[in-house]
Amino acid sequence: YFFSRPCSPRMAEGSDDHKLGWVHGMALVVGSIVGSGLFVSPGDVFAMCGSVGYGLVVWTLAGLLCLIGGLCYAELGCAVERSGGEYAIFVELLGRPFGFAFAWVSFWVQAPAAMGLLGITFARYVSVVVFPRMDDSADIDSDWRVKGVAIAAIVTVAFSNSFGLKGGAMLNTVLTGLKLVAVTGVIILGLSQVETGAHHFEEAFEVNTTIHTGGTPGLIGLAVIAALWSYDGWNTLNYLTASLDRPSVNLPRCIVWGMLMVIAITVLTNVAFLLILPPDVVASSK
Repeated sequence: YFFSRPCSPRMAEGSDDHKLGWVHGMALVVGSIVGSGLFVSPGDVFAMCGSVGYGLVVWTLAGLLCLIGGLCYAELGCAVERSGGEYAIFVELLGRPFGFAFAWVSFWVQAPAAMGLLGITFARYVSVVVFPRMDDSADIDSDWRVKGVAIAAIVTVAFSNSFGLKGGAMLNTVLTGLKLVAVTGVIILGLSQVETGAHHFEEAFEVNTTIHTGGTPGLIGLAVIAALWSYDGWNTLNYLTASLDRPSVNLPRCIVWGMLMVIAITVLTNVAFLLILPPDVVASSK
């Protein structure tokens, strides 16, 4: 019965009273991607690439790959027009057993692991500021205070989603705007250091001897994987396809423009890092 029961019309089509415009849709795409990965992954990417030039190429390439994936999801979303992301796509194209399998793995493995990682990353940065005596060079991830902050952050996000579709979308749009303001400040600060940091880009595609690691094809491939993790979230809007106003128009529009904005922000932020800090410092950052 479970595997053969069709989706209800309300689940499949959504309600006209709870439609989201393209602003909220694009904010969901941008806000789901721009976050801790932008500050955690640069160290791994540049360390494995071994040079400034290849690192920036990897960031751009990973963004373009995610944009291509987003275009594929936009095509599927316009064809299915149901909320639920991959679950709805599996149910529509392959049947409910495949949808159930994906939902089970996502609920018990994928989503908890992702939320735990993001929560710990957020707590790591917050705890170093809130608890001044905490040694950031130690293994602070195992500190009970860090775990407490991570749990509180996850519970807060879960509670915010109980406000309903409109309330959650409005909150996400506001938080996305705040994140963009903060990241823009970092970019402006970095670009203001062009005169003092431009020499970090000299011989950009030569292996930087101060990094001491990276530069091999295998490690550059791993750098692409690290960059792809930072771009994770490009498929989020498909989970609300039926809640979008005119999904056949706004779904591809939000994904394309949102991803282009994220790619520009990511590349410019990494350029700002390299203008402010030496490449070896960026490569060793966590």
